[in-house]
Amino acid sequence: MNALLIHNDNIKNSLINHFSKEGLLHFSISSAAMMKETFSFDSVAHGILKNHFASKGKYDVIFIPYTLSNENYLELTGIIVAAHIRLSPEFKNTKTPIVFLGSESKGQIAKLSDLGGILFTSGVFSTDKQDIDSINNQYDWILKNKKELNDIEYSNFLEKLDIKPSANHLSYHSIANEWAIYRWASAINANDSDIEKIITNVETQLYFKYLRTLYPKKDIPELHENQLKIKYSESPKILYIDDEADKGWYEIFCSILYDINNLNFSYLDEELQSKTRDEIIKLSTDKIKAEEIDLVILDFRLHPDDFNTSNIQEVTGLKLLKEIKNVNPGIQVVIFSATNKVWNLQALQEAGADGFIIKESAENSEDIDFTKDSILAMTGSLELCINKVFLKEIFTNLSPLSDFVKLLNSTKPKNYSKKGYFIPKGNIPKYCELIKSCEILLLSNLTNLNLPFLQLILIIEDIVKTFYIHGSDGNHYVEISLFERIPVLIKQDGIITLKIKPKPNWSSFELSDFDILKGDKDYKYFDTIADRVMFNYRLFSVLYFKYNIALSDINKYSRLYQKRSRAVAHLNSSDDKIITRDIIDAVELIAILFKNNNKHQK
Repeated sequence: MNALLIHNDNIKNSLINHFSKEGLLHFSISSAAMMKETFSFDSVAHGILKNHFASKGKYDVIFIPYTLSNENYLELTGIIVAAHIRLSPEFKNTKTPIVFLGSESKGQIAKLSDLGGILFTSGVFSTDKQDIDSINNQYDWILKNKKELNDIEYSNFLEKLDIKPSANHLSYHSIANEWAIYRWASAINANDSDIEKIITNVETQLYFKYLRTLYPKKDIPELHENQLKIKYSESPKILYIDDEADKGWYEIFCSILYDINNLNFSYLDEELQSKTRDEIIKLSTDKIKAEEIDLVILDFRLHPDDFNTSNIQEVTGLKLLKEIKNVNPGIQVVIFSATNKVWNLQALQEAGADGFIIKESAENSEDIDFTKDSILAMTGSLELCINKVFLKEIFTNLSPLSDFVKLLNSTKPKNYSKKGYFIPKGNIPKYCELIKSCEILLLSNLTNLNLPFLQLILIIEDIVKTFYIHGSDGNHYVEISLFERIPVLIKQDGIITLKIKPKPNWSSFELSDFDILKGDKDYKYFDTIADRVMFNYRLFSVLYFKYNIALSDINKYSRLYQKRSRAVAHLNSSDDKIITRDIIDAVELIAILFKNNNKHQK
């Protein structure tokens, strides 16, 4: 008889003695093993079955009592063991007929077990008789009528299962983590000791065996290095923040970011454990500041309480996201989470999230391309954000200016006058709006920097226009104060005299009178109202005569207006393209115009 009897000395000895040595599996778990904090019935059961089936072939029939526990019959561990056999291809008996031994009916047992549905699937029988003749008759009948399940019957068996995660998985978060790590590591061929633990868990836990049967590993498309390459011009500092990073995710990110793409990559994980939410936020922001991080991959839930709150505003990841954006709005933050709830994603986006990486969950795996698509979406999101890290440098300069202009805007008129600011207070609200518009454009998915740059140029133009004025005598002046102005362009008898002399390309000037005669090619550009005079001349005049800035120090700003004209014309050559340096120079120039406009200010 090619049959297997699995038992724990809880059936008749005569029946046990009837089976051959190869047809017996004594399934016993010691009390000491069960007392261990890390005890998992699934893991132990898998080990016992693996050791037995490793040296045995396929059986015609497997007999199992409803329970294999001598202490608690209602544990019905025999049904759990049967499910392990059905869901473990490596045991070579997934479709072998199973006979349960016990005095109760299937209906009675089904009410006591979450796995009771297995009793009503093809290839599963039960008997309350344990004498040798009855067992032999049962065996012969099965061989004659039902040798093994066909594919349709096996699919029906899977549909009737109701397997819950083991008690070791306290949340959907940990389940999604392990499942996603298992799938992603397979796709990119990543491995280390932490991933090995996950693979072992997925291969031994009954819930994951069920998932592996539905979504086999062989269906996961393998991704090659060239598919995981990220295009970038500057190598940013990347920080991964996840309290469970060391459970496999670090190695996956390290494989993609460091091994394949040679990016600067570090992480925070165990330092966050046993910390309060506020401590997690402080520890993370301190590291971001100290190490001048450019891009953060941020797990959504970083604290145990995050799994129990219904208010997304209380979730640590969202709070930390806001704090990072307070440090510098240009720091790129990619949220890493199993959540795909629209309201969660919307709240994160409103708080400034620059991208999302969605962990794969079991229900997603029905699509055989989901693992591949998820990883490629992740590299795509990271590539987009990596190529926007220049925003951090821009906001390092722009944010202080924005705060200063907001301060001016909120200053009462009486106090504003006392401080002696020259820029008319009535202009400040307009400048606030232009800077805000620049910030919004920078943080949107802009394809170029033209629009935010133009918002800043509008401020520069307006301030220069305020101080470079047309006199009633037709001459041009730089207004130093309400009571003092300096002539900078004098018209007399067909001669226009400039008070600073342009160099040949008109992008720099030196201190000297410069006469332009009527008939000269440049005469028409200066024989006009103040607002229409060449911008660089007006800019240099204001900065030199009003702000006392050396002409040589103003040269760096001379190209801004030329770039402004080309940006308006939508020219796209490499020389015309607005770059980070242009934005920073424009911000720096505005800061000079605002903060240095009162030479008596302390």
